Amino acid sequence: AGTSPDAVADGTGIREGTGHFEGATDSEGSGDRAASGADTDDADVGGADTGHVEFLRALYEVAGSAELGYEERVRRLLSLGREELGLAVGFLTRVDPPETAPGGTDGTRTVVTVAGDDDTIAPGDSCPLSEAYCRRTVRTRELLAVADSVAEGMVDDRGDERFGLDAYIGTTVTVDGELYGTLCFAAQQAREPFTPFERISVDLLSELVGRELGERRRATALHRYGTVLNTLDEPAYTADTDGRFTLVNDAFAAHVGRDREALLGERVEGV
Repeated sequence: AGTSPDAVADGTGIREGTGHFEGATDSEGSGDRAASGADTDDADVGGADTGHVEFLRALYEVAGSAELGYEERVRRLLSLGREELGLAVGFLTRVDPPETAPGGTDGTRTVVTVAGDDDTIAPGDSCPLSEAYCRRTVRTRELLAVADSVAEGMVDDRGDERFGLDAYIGTTVTVDGELYGTLCFAAQQAREPFTPFERISVDLLSELVGRELGERRRATALHRYGTVLNTLDEPAYTADTDGRFTLVNDAFAAHVGRDREALLGERVEGV
């Protein structure tokens, strides 16, 4: 779920009408992240760049869409980011950091979702973390932006030796406070230096994707719990903090003479 992205964009970040999302600076690795959850009015847009505002609106429309499944929401977020940045590919990775990688001390980066065209990057591809730009992002837990690996003196430390990437911007993705992987955008051609707005947009995309991953994790756990609950012979249910049914087993539905699915979302006190 998302909020209205109407915002004012300036050289330091995006300020929402009743909150803020700031932190991007001209220095590489500005990893500050904050996001307002408050809705704003169109009057708050002020003198913002129209393209930037439309981009933010599109992000929140995708993140808040109940019609799209998890995989499609993440893919569309990557597509929007790739188009805004003018880069060939956007991809989400799962990282086993060095301290937890099984059987080794390096770590592994596995591509989970891809948007765009790049023959060298596909879902399921895996490589040692040492061969990807991601290693620096994971090590510092900060955004990394490389507009031209040669011009920036990274010839001996290039993430494009394996994948042919001369331009890259990426940051870590966390789920419930734990490292999941990285969100990356890249191209085989160098480009102009990344702007503050582009940097903070990648941070925002990372946060949105992290929320999607967290929601999917919780939905999976809830489904498993519901499966266990339904094996019980005695009536049982769970409810949220508002007193509405979240899970109901067949025995409870039969006990109250109602359809199990129809009970979900109703208040317990009314049954």
